[in-house]
Amino acid sequence: ADAAEMQAALERAACEQRALAREVQSLKDAARGSAQGFTLKEQGLREQLEAERVAIHRSAAEAEQRRREAEQRLEAQVSQMQALKVELKECGMQLAAERADFKSIQREARAAEVYALDTRSALDARIREALDKQRASYEEELAAERRG
Repeated sequence: ADAAEMQAALERAACEQRALAREVQSLKDAARGSAQGFTLKEQGLREQLEAERVAIHRSAAEAEQRRREAEQRLEAQVSQMQALKVELKECGMQLAAERADFKSIQREARAAEVYALDTRSALDARIREALDKQRASYEEELAAERRG
């Protein structure tokens, strides 16, 4: 009976050993699968990280380009504004000169008008005086003819 019990115990141990060996193999297979899964997942994450790095780099480059373009537009606007300020100042000086010329022309026109009116008044006075003399002369002749 001892030998039979031993034999049975050996068979149970061998059976347990085979079950443990299958479980170890199953765990090894699962570990290998998990390792492969982790490797694939890690590779996917690396690829995703690289894609995001490239996208961030591209986005940063585009933002830098837009910043440079905006800076150039701003510089052009500043330059244009300075040119317009110079032009405005020149127009102001030209307007002031034209106003001075206009005032001078107005003064000259008023002086010419006064001169013309004075000349006209003097001329009218001389004509009146000549007419008065002529009338007086005609009246004297007429009076002389009536007397004579």
